[in-house]
Amino acid sequence: TFFDHVVCWCSWLSCFRTSKEEEILDWKRQERSSSSTLSLNIRQQEGRL
Repeated sequence: TFFDHVVCWCSWLSCFRTSKEEEILDWKRQERSSSSTLSLNIRQQEGRL
């Protein structure tokens, strides 16, 4: 029925949205961890100089 179709669409949309948000959160987390390791590497380089 049309109602079932709408429910399916809504559940799919919410699932897609949460997966996208998790993807963005993962990306931000990776960016933060990579930037922290980058600053750590720079600090180590400065320590060697």
